Amino acid sequence: MSSEIGLGLSLAEMIFKFAQKSFKWNWNEYRTEIIDEFGAKYPESRDILIDVLSKQEFSDNFKKLSEGSVQDFLNLLKGLENAFQDTEYKFDSEKLLTEIKQKIEMEGAETSFQKIMTAYNQKILNIATKLDSKMDKAIGILKEVHEQTVTKDSGDQDQQFQQGNLNLLSYLKELTTKLEAKPPPEHKFGITFSDENGEKFPITELHSIIKSKRKVILKGAAGSGKSNTVTEFLKSIVKEKVLPVFIPINGSETEFFKELEDARDESAESRIDKLLKMSSVEITVERLKSFEGDVIIVIDGINEFKSGDFGELTEKIIQDVGEYVRQTSPHTYVLLTDRMDVRGALTGWNKITLNPLSEEEIRKNLDITIGKEQYELNDVSMSLLSRPFFLNIAMERCSASMTSESSVLNDFFKERLKMNEEEMKKLAKASFFAYQEGSVSFELKNFVEITGQETFDKLLGGGAAFTTSDTHATFSHQLLHDFLVSEYLASHPENWDVDEFDIATLESSSLESIHLVMQQIENKELADRFLLEVYDWNWKAAIASIILNSKLGINNHSEDIVTAMLVLVAQKQFDNGYETSESAKNHLGDYEKTFGEQLTKANNLKELIDMISVMKSESDLFDEWKQLFTIKRDSEINDETLKLLKSDNSLIGWTASNVLRECNLSEENQKDLRDMYDYSDADVPNQNTRRWRIIHPLGKCPSEENKKLLFIALETDPYHWVRYGAARALVEMAAITEDADMRKDILDKLGNMASKLRKNILDEIGKTVFYRNAYGQWDESVIPLLEKVKESKSDHVHDEDWEERLSKYKKGEWKS
Repeated sequence: MSSEIGLGLSLAEMIFKFAQKSFKWNWNEYRTEIIDEFGAKYPESRDILIDVLSKQEFSDNFKKLSEGSVQDFLNLLKGLENAFQDTEYKFDSEKLLTEIKQKIEMEGAETSFQKIMTAYNQKILNIATKLDSKMDKAIGILKEVHEQTVTKDSGDQDQQFQQGNLNLLSYLKELTTKLEAKPPPEHKFGITFSDENGEKFPITELHSIIKSKRKVILKGAAGSGKSNTVTEFLKSIVKEKVLPVFIPINGSETEFFKELEDARDESAESRIDKLLKMSSVEITVERLKSFEGDVIIVIDGINEFKSGDFGELTEKIIQDVGEYVRQTSPHTYVLLTDRMDVRGALTGWNKITLNPLSEEEIRKNLDITIGKEQYELNDVSMSLLSRPFFLNIAMERCSASMTSESSVLNDFFKERLKMNEEEMKKLAKASFFAYQEGSVSFELKNFVEITGQETFDKLLGGGAAFTTSDTHATFSHQLLHDFLVSEYLASHPENWDVDEFDIATLESSSLESIHLVMQQIENKELADRFLLEVYDWNWKAAIASIILNSKLGINNHSEDIVTAMLVLVAQKQFDNGYETSESAKNHLGDYEKTFGEQLTKANNLKELIDMISVMKSESDLFDEWKQLFTIKRDSEINDETLKLLKSDNSLIGWTASNVLRECNLSEENQKDLRDMYDYSDADVPNQNTRRWRIIHPLGKCPSEENKKLLFIALETDPYHWVRYGAARALVEMAAITEDADMRKDILDKLGNMASKLRKNILDEIGKTVFYRNAYGQWDESVIPLLEKVKESKSDHVHDEDWEERLSKYKKGEWKS
């Protein structure tokens, strides 16, 4: 409350705000706060305040107001009017009283106090701000309320709810203020979500889903409304008998992420404490422990900060929070939000997905702002408008015409914010370097040094960014930041490499900037080069961009390169690895063009090769690729084919790697592969993915020499994806070898190394063991490995998750 407001107003405002709350409060703590705050300003009032406020009847009277006594509210308002009647601050509340009475008559005698206050609270406070009561009048109001209301027992349940050292009322009040600081979206849409079984729910059912599922990840495409959904959810539960803990990633500063990185070897509880420093309202694990009721932890935008050392920090946070929920069950729940395209399966979590807005919902809202039948919708605009972010923009500019995400966002900056070309270049550069800090929150000083204060002020004034502290700021939506980063990438092709892509995507936490670059490059040769560079870094990012461009009708890549990449995905359908096969099928299912459907009709690798063999092209690259892909798998492999693993063209290099996995490599071929790995310069960045390509086929060639090299790669290679590939190859070698001793040795060593392996490598082991057509008694070998990993001391292993893997494996449904 403002120190300029007098005691009478402050106490009146306290009454009105108290009466709005449907939850019960710790009156004793709040009473102390009042006495300290107002007693300091009005020392002469302290004794009488203590006398009046210390009476149990007084707190009971406030409780009665909060429970819906309309008549008491009218009496109180009239009492305020009378109290100020003889002062220079006299006001006429007759009109306000009439409106309230009409509201009561219209809604019935049983109308709750809460509804009345919701409608008229602001009007009352507007009147009250003009008043500065005399002390005797203010105390008179307190006594009047004390005398007029009836004592009512607060109940054992309410007393239990208030136990502990957490000042709940003060906390909730501050949280509410923080939630309301961010303006709500101008338009609210009928958002729905679906569970893993495809059942659809209105967003109002989110609380009940969280209560029943305990650990929930809410997924959605960029712009699907995740953050606004979370904000509205928190506003709805702030009046429940729960303690909400809100951790908005986009409002968190880099120092918190560094603390989390540095706490890698600390206890899970210590890391949770550091994570809680990022919450909207300061809170600690100890304070959570002291609370007797339910706690709901909400982390918004787990994709919105750098994943840390090779993606582990993000996963570690997810695991730590999940473990904390398990340990504090049944009183703790958690909701995370994440983008659709970056995180794989997470055991132990229940995933729900925000649905695209229906055509009916889109048209209903466009009819309001543009006019019925005053616009046309095609497939591209429908695809974009099904996301609330873009529908909101369409309604603001009264136009449903959209061609791509990139063009809409470009218009947003240039038309709405009036940015010129020079300002856009500076913004793009500043935004890219901001991502180097590791999160969507960035340091103001560094950002403004690049953009200039005037340009940054345009961002603030246009609602595109807001400050989170005196030193930091963030964009109002990550899509705006991603677009500017994509502008920088698109204009600097000389920098395209794995390091730049890691920065632009916060180490693969969010791939949207890659998709946006794909939409911007008009030169086909340059677009092809970018696609190939991305494919070498992350094949799923490349394929996802191809799929998105297809839906938007964008054809800026060579059709031959797109065809070849899709064929390589189709090749994975026949992989004995269950997870690899299913992922490939899902990606092909998302590609809506006829060719994608044709690829899914191949029943085996031979049929796929036959299908490609008859394809014609005028492209030299496609002919080279086709010749490589259609090699007879039982033919002799020569040195020239092996050398293709080191090709500068990622399409050729990875095709060679995948084809060689399916060939019968001679002893000499295998030795050549080992030599190629040994002589690859680990200090040269562009050699990293080449070493991964080299070891990839060795998993299909069981031998002591290959096993030895793969373990060396797993333990010592400097590039994380090479170690990841080595782990996968070792599991595959164990699955197909006829040598029971070799199988046991590989699986025993992997189990013994579990405590030292990074999480993404452990997870890959946990996925690859789901291997179809393995030799011999594979199940009898795998189950002990999974149990050994589960029981390891690894900080990355959580019993609940690996228990679920074990259960899924034993059920055997994946074998069919």
